[in-house]
Amino acid sequence: YHGYLVSTGRMRGSADLKVKLHDIVAVTVIVQEAGGWVSDLDGMPIFPLQREFPYYVDAPVPFFAGDPVTGPDLLKALFPDGTPDGTFGE
Repeated sequence: YHGYLVSTGRMRGSADLKVKLHDIVAVTVIVQEAGGWVSDLDGMPIFPLQREFPYYVDAPVPFFAGDPVTGPDLLKALFPDGTPDGTFGE
Protein backbone atom coordinates (compact mmCIF):
# COMPACT_ATOMS: atom_id res chain seq x y z
CA TYR A 1 0.00 0.00 0.00
CA HIS A 2 2.81 2.43 0.81
CA GLY A 3 4.34 1.86 -2.62
CA TYR A 4 1.04 2.93 -4.14
CA LEU A 5 1.06 6.10 -2.02
CA VAL A 6 4.62 6.89 -3.10
CA SER A 7 3.80 6.23 -6.77
CA THR A 8 0.83 8.62 -6.64
CA GLY A 9 2.76 11.34 -4.81
CA ARG A 10 0.76 11.05 -1.60
CA MET A 11 3.85 9.97 0.37
CA ARG A 12 7.42 11.22 -0.03
CA GLY A 13 8.94 7.90 0.93
CA SER A 14 8.45 4.55 2.55
CA ALA A 15 10.87 2.07 4.09
CA ASP A 16 10.37 -1.52 5.14
CA LEU A 17 12.94 -3.71 6.86
CA LYS A 18 11.22 -7.09 6.89
CA VAL A 19 9.68 -7.66 3.44
CA LYS A 20 10.66 -10.56 1.22
CA LEU A 21 11.87 -10.25 -2.35
CA HIS A 22 8.55 -11.42 -3.79
CA ASP A 23 6.79 -8.63 -1.87
CA ILE A 24 8.75 -5.81 -3.51
CA VAL A 25 9.07 -6.88 -7.15
CA ALA A 26 5.70 -5.43 -8.23
CA VAL A 27 6.08 -2.39 -5.96
CA THR A 28 9.43 -1.63 -7.57
CA VAL A 29 7.95 -1.70 -11.07
CA ILE A 30 4.97 0.46 -10.08
CA VAL A 31 7.05 3.07 -8.27
CA GLN A 32 9.71 3.27 -10.99
CA GLU A 33 7.14 3.50 -13.79
CA ALA A 34 5.53 6.40 -11.92
CA GLY A 35 8.92 8.17 -11.85
CA GLY A 36 9.88 7.13 -8.33
CA TRP A 37 13.09 5.77 -6.89
CA VAL A 38 13.60 2.37 -5.22
CA SER A 39 16.76 1.25 -3.43
CA ASP A 40 18.13 -0.72 -0.53
CA LEU A 41 18.75 1.22 2.68
CA ASP A 42 22.26 2.09 1.51
CA GLY A 43 20.82 3.89 -1.53
CA MET A 44 21.89 1.20 -4.00
CA PRO A 45 19.49 -0.33 -6.55
CA ILE A 46 17.99 -3.67 -5.56
CA PHE A 47 17.54 -4.79 -9.15
CA PRO A 48 19.30 -6.37 -10.89
CA LEU A 49 20.01 -8.66 -7.95
CA GLN A 50 23.58 -8.42 -6.73
CA ARG A 51 23.77 -11.93 -5.28
CA GLU A 52 22.69 -15.39 -6.34
CA PHE A 53 18.94 -15.89 -6.05
CA PRO A 54 19.07 -18.60 -3.32
CA TYR A 55 20.49 -15.95 -0.99
CA TYR A 56 17.15 -14.11 -1.11
CA VAL A 57 14.89 -17.10 -0.44
CA ASP A 58 13.04 -16.34 2.81
CA ALA A 59 15.52 -13.56 3.65
CA PRO A 60 14.28 -10.05 4.43
CA VAL A 61 15.16 -7.49 1.76
CA PRO A 62 15.03 -4.02 3.36
CA PHE A 63 14.03 -1.40 0.82
CA PHE A 64 13.14 2.25 0.40
CA ALA A 65 10.78 3.78 -2.14
CA GLY A 66 10.53 7.51 -2.65
CA ASP A 67 10.27 10.33 -5.09
CA PRO A 68 13.53 11.12 -6.91
CA VAL A 69 13.73 14.68 -5.55
CA THR A 70 13.33 14.21 -1.79
CA GLY A 71 13.78 10.43 -1.59
CA PRO A 72 17.59 10.31 -1.35
CA ASP A 73 17.69 12.94 1.41
CA LEU A 74 14.83 11.28 3.28
CA LEU A 75 16.61 7.92 3.09
CA LYS A 76 19.80 9.46 4.52
CA ALA A 77 17.81 11.11 7.32
CA LEU A 78 16.07 7.86 8.24
CA PHE A 79 19.10 5.58 7.90
CA PRO A 80 22.27 7.71 8.14
CA ASP A 81 24.43 4.61 8.56
CA GLY A 82 22.72 2.54 5.86
CA THR A 83 21.20 -0.84 6.54
CA PRO A 84 20.81 -1.47 10.29
CA ASP A 85 22.90 -4.40 11.52
CA GLY A 86 21.11 -7.72 11.46
CA THR A 87 18.28 -6.77 9.12
CA PHE A 88 19.53 -8.26 5.86
CA GLY A 89 19.80 -12.01 5.61
CA GLU A 90 18.75 -12.81 9.16
